[in-house]
Amino acid sequence: MGKKYFKYIVVLICSMCLTFTIFMDKSADITTINELINIFHHDVGLIVGVVWGVFVYLGLRFWEQFKKSENKLMIFCLSILFSQLFWFGMRLDQFDSLINLDRSNILQWLIVTAGLIFLFVGLLTLFLKLINGEEITTTEIATSNKKIFVASAVICLIAWSIYFIAFYPGIVTQDSYSQINQALGYEVFSNHHPFMHTLLIRFIVVNIYKITHDLDIGIAVFTILQMIANALIVAYTQIILNKLKVKKFIRLTALSFYAFNPLVGVYVITMWKDISMGASLLLYLLLIIELLYLHNRTKKVFIGLFFAGLAVLFSKATGIAMIFLSLIGFIFIMIKDKKINIKFSVVIVSSIIVWVTVQTLAINVFGILPTEKGESMSIPLQQIARTVVHCDSELTAEEKETINEILPYDMIAESYQPRISDPIKSKFNERAYEENPGKYQKLWLELGKRYPIIYLSAFLNNTYGYWYPETDYQFTSPDSYDTVIRMYVKRGWEKWITNPNYKEYNISDEYFAARLNNYYRVNNLRQIPIIGILLSIGLYFWIYFVLFVRCFNQKDKRLFIPLSLVIGVFISCLVSPVHAEMRYAYPAMVLFPMILILSFKNLGENTNG
Repeated sequence: MGKKYFKYIVVLICSMCLTFTIFMDKSADITTINELINIFHHDVGLIVGVVWGVFVYLGLRFWEQFKKSENKLMIFCLSILFSQLFWFGMRLDQFDSLINLDRSNILQWLIVTAGLIFLFVGLLTLFLKLINGEEITTTEIATSNKKIFVASAVICLIAWSIYFIAFYPGIVTQDSYSQINQALGYEVFSNHHPFMHTLLIRFIVVNIYKITHDLDIGIAVFTILQMIANALIVAYTQIILNKLKVKKFIRLTALSFYAFNPLVGVYVITMWKDISMGASLLLYLLLIIELLYLHNRTKKVFIGLFFAGLAVLFSKATGIAMIFLSLIGFIFIMIKDKKINIKFSVVIVSSIIVWVTVQTLAINVFGILPTEKGESMSIPLQQIARTVVHCDSELTAEEKETINEILPYDMIAESYQPRISDPIKSKFNERAYEENPGKYQKLWLELGKRYPIIYLSAFLNNTYGYWYPETDYQFTSPDSYDTVIRMYVKRGWEKWITNPNYKEYNISDEYFAARLNNYYRVNNLRQIPIIGILLSIGLYFWIYFVLFVRCFNQKDKRLFIPLSLVIGVFISCLVSPVHAEMRYAYPAMVLFPMILILSFKNLGENTNG
């Protein structure tokens, strides 16, 4: 009798916990049963009851599917992991600190954990059943690659042109504003923003500006060319999927992801190095698919892989993480699979050697300023700063003096912001650090041993947006070159404006207001449920993690290489200066449709050489 009713009891309790999790106030602790019952007030009581009933129905349906699954242990372990990531992400998002479990919030933790495990078990069971059993290939005669390529590129350009018109001549952020000034000769050339990207801006924008004497036209031409380049790469994804004999519906779904996703539409008209990185990494992945899945190992493909690798490396310094991990993947499968020869690894190593050589020449011979040391030290600087804020009275005079040599001690408390490292990094004394790095590294390690929870909190606060799906963040900007100048003028920072002709630009409130209104229209699209999901950084990485675990379990060595690119992106996000910014995760997002399709068991079986 007990076994007969066990599933009903579990489903009833867990579905009730999930309902409470959805409706409870996440910004406050629920400490008593009475506070929990208050969720059922007359305004939403009926709605809560209906939602609970739906969850009970779905839970009973998925119970048997979970019992039949070959991945029960994996599903259950992942569900526990995701429930805890959600809990701690929620706490960090609300309170900026790790809150230990005690009597004040143990009830809420138990409810959230049980409800979310119930939810994730159902979702993961459905997801793994889909990718393990769904037939995504077809035996129909393939459509002409030429027609697919042209049609896909045109669809993307038409869809993206809406954003181009709304934000003409394109979106120029503060980063790209600095790059334009470098290209115009108003600022010293620096590798703080990749110098190759700045040279590209100089080649296009500045040359057009010299002809037209209108900077907006130069920026518009750059934006249009960037749109075309992205559209061509997206069109290439359709050719790859056609060659893989993927069903038409799935190909069109993938195309829609790129063409009608508002985030992609806004990003392809933004002058950012991250957009170049995303396009280059997608091209790099497509060429890997040519080699590993389509077995197209012609000279043309290897040359393409070499230049795509270079494009990734020159787009952003963090590109080395993706390229290096893909190299490790190729070496690994080369050992396991004799069909994969050393040529794969040689091409990647060659691109790395060329990148290192050019970077070295640019800095040591041509005098381009190197990237500041502080750019790669967001996490340790944040950890030291948080230690000062929370443990000032416990630090010795010697420790305070040592910290003061690289960070002005008296300014740390007012400068430290848990979710962004820029205020602290801007005060970092790089010269003092380089004179004796071992001294400061030793201090960092010693403080970490004494205050591990403080260090962990600093790290999680600066990164939780990349592993917590409900993080809110600004995913784009309304700015143009003119509005950035306007911002400097409005704030009284005119002495920092390097363009001597800045008074000639349109800094009117009306111009900025028009762009800001269009920005709000785009940003409000995230309130639409499906679009909101597409903009969740944490959700992408959760799905990728599921695919990685499945790849490991099934020993799918080919899929490890595409996934290694995502691991590289995730690592670069974790060392970034902001707790959540889609542009850092954007390369992983644009790879998503292709890697998800590669994960289908049916596709893998049909492409084994």
